Amino acid sequence: MESQEPEDREKMAANREGGWLESERPALCPDPVALAAMLSDLRAPMAGVKTIGNPWSVASLRRGELRNSSVLAWFLNPKGDHGFGDLLLQELLSEVKKRTPSFPKTPSPACFLTVEECPDGAQGNRVDITIDDPGQYFLVIEVKIDAIEQNKQVERYCDVARARACDGRPWAVVFLTPQGKNSDTAGDQAAKVVPLAWSTIASWLRTLSPVVCRDADKAAARHLARTFADHILEF
Repeated sequence: MESQEPEDREKMAANREGGWLESERPALCPDPVALAAMLSDLRAPMAGVKTIGNPWSVASLRRGELRNSSVLAWFLNPKGDHGFGDLLLQELLSEVKKRTPSFPKTPSPACFLTVEECPDGAQGNRVDITIDDPGQYFLVIEVKIDAIEQNKQVERYCDVARARACDGRPWAVVFLTPQGKNSDTAGDQAAKVVPLAWSTIASWLRTLSPVVCRDADKAAARHLARTFADHILEF
């Protein structure tokens, strides 16, 4: 994903000071152009194929946190064409609800996701995934694969999430790592941080894919889900 131009970042920061302008609201589908093109190219050849290699290897996701964040956000996006609707996001909300009971079980139609956003306009607080459901909740997902935590990183993200949910919505930060470990930089906000393992995401994808992708025309979606599960289990 290309970095934003300085004037774009300034515009985003200005918008956040007074709330998002409808015309500047982030796109509902946060996946990069290259990912969208790849999915489009795969749909036709995979329609009649029972087994095929892992397309995520071809896409060179490897262990890149931004690339894997973009794919994860696509699967979580209720408006994505992955075949899951909001079911994967419901699984995530249920996990968060264990730590923060005030979270809803299901997203609203107004829910939208962004990747690599600076919710408060500060470049030092660029978060991997945000899930903003106006009037319902605000959620940050911090994705870790190989990178270490920066100084007070998760504590700062908690401050950002709390500020964005100043209208009384529940908020939380999901700390997604290969081991599902607790954050070392949450400070006094540890109660608002939900540790999550990549293997849990993989389990959800594998459990849901045969249920929501039964039709023959969903073969590509089912394969993408299962192979992404295989991919993230290698972290």
